[in-house]
Amino acid sequence: MTVLRRRGLLAGLIAAPLPAAPVLAAPLLAAPLLAVPSPAAAAPTAAAHSWPVSLVMGTAEPGGDYVVYGPAWGALATRASGVHISYRATEGPSQNIILIEQGAAQLGMTSLGVARQAWEGIGGWTHAMRLRRARALFPMYPSLFHGIARLGTGILRIADLSGRTVGIGPRGGTAAEYVPLMLGALGIAPAGFRYGSYAEQSRAVVAGGLDACVAATGVPMPAFAALASRVRFKLLGFSRPEMAHVAALLPELRPGVIPAGAYPGLVRPVAAVGMFNFAIGARELPDGLAFALTKAAMEGRAALRRALPEAAASRPENAPEDAVLPFHPGAAAYFRARGVAIPGRLVAA
Repeated sequence: MTVLRRRGLLAGLIAAPLPAAPVLAAPLLAAPLLAVPSPAAAAPTAAAHSWPVSLVMGTAEPGGDYVVYGPAWGALATRASGVHISYRATEGPSQNIILIEQGAAQLGMTSLGVARQAWEGIGGWTHAMRLRRARALFPMYPSLFHGIARLGTGILRIADLSGRTVGIGPRGGTAAEYVPLMLGALGIAPAGFRYGSYAEQSRAVVAGGLDACVAATGVPMPAFAALASRVRFKLLGFSRPEMAHVAALLPELRPGVIPAGAYPGLVRPVAAVGMFNFAIGARELPDGLAFALTKAAMEGRAALRRALPEAAASRPENAPEDAVLPFHPGAAAYFRARGVAIPGRLVAA
């Protein structure tokens, strides 16, 4: 495992360096966005006065990346559409989907794994109900599962979490849904899991209240990055056999890598598994508004990236990462106008 040291000095190296690679194993296309949108990418005809005056966006709890990405996207969307957007702190992906299902929010963010659980009515949080009111709008960035442990605990790898108390972020987050499944698949049995914001749990790891915290977020994760420049801790990834095993059992996961330099003092890449995050909207959104919200993000990627570095992956070419959640027709129209193929089976009003 890689150890991060105060002021970026390295306390230890992973056993063998990994080759430089994209965050997720499947290649992310790097074609630049057009500086000026083509005429084909003009919004579908829709009367702006038929759009709602305001929308509510579900985000997440402090310390994660949704609370950063959401308002950055919202500012672009308001500027482009004139629709005011307010933000609601939530427990993350599953609660964002529930709020859209209930009509309490119209926008949100989710990982594709949680989206699959919602659509199919699997996972304990769905109570066997198929939650199908949310629609995909656009790709955000990949989340990678990785953790931290303070030095001196004897935790050197994911397998060492057996018998330990592990924080897995907010109850409605991707890590809360998937880390118990992943560790169970690997035969790793922690003493217990704890829920809470990543900001709180990161501090608890340093203070000794938790043995480790495992997150599923974009890289760098804000709460981990805030600690990495001033506190020594071990960064926990997955071995290649562990990655292959969990990916075989949970096909929505695939191998990835945390690149060197992602956190202060990280000089070697660290193996991980991950899945993509997508912005979502209620199916009732007018097509023209969904088009405008999607276009604002895809063509405002520079502003998104200034807010959150991993937003570099917020590009039209990554729309096909979603093979789970149907796209809103307005969002699909934007991608098709940009030459990105969205199959008809993945579009639903």
